[in-house]
Amino acid sequence: MIFSLSHFSYLNVSTTTQALDEWTALARAAERNIPMLFLGPRAFGVNKTPGTPPAEGNAAVWHYQEQMAGIAMKKYLDVLSLYNLTAQATSPDGEHFGERVALVEAMMVINWLSKLETS
Repeated sequence: MIFSLSHFSYLNVSTTTQALDEWTALARAAERNIPMLFLGPRAFGVNKTPGTPPAEGNAAVWHYQEQMAGIAMKKYLDVLSLYNLTAQATSPDGEHFGERVALVEAMMVINWLSKLETS
């Protein structure tokens, strides 16, 4: 199971934690060892329009990611942060980083999948 939320979740820790609880409960109810990965949010790019939510910009994203990483690890999820990958990346609108970043993200997830035990 791969769990990720976009910036449009408004970086709400309590809402994300509730959603995480629901999905992990479903995974555990299957009575199987289901690997779970939490993908942290991307940073806002340098071209993000100032004043768009959240007003704190990347500071809010970083704070949210740090809080959620700790919560996810306590719930036995693996955590992969995308913040550092995108903090210096340029994009036309500050949110869509293009094929190169998407390819690296996909490679990171594939690397995580390749480390899982096969059944």
